[in-house]
Amino acid sequence: MPIARPQSAYSLFVKNNKEEVKNEHPNATSGDIAKALTAKWKALENVEKEPYIRGAAEDKARYEDERASQGGDESEED
Repeated sequence: MPIARPQSAYSLFVKNNKEEVKNEHPNATSGDIAKALTAKWKALENVEKEPYIRGAAEDKARYEDERASQGGDESEED
């Protein structure tokens, strides 16, 4: 089974905030929602981004541990 790649801080933010943005803009297109999420992310102070940055670091550690336990020879597909 392939190992799930680590999520970025921004990806975690989107995952946690997408429904809220959809509720705020019920008639918005997917592109509009993406733009709104990006604007919200850019407006955050660094201290507000910290939980997402920490989560991304934890996910990266998980990914590296899983790769190491599989011998690290798994080829990456793009």
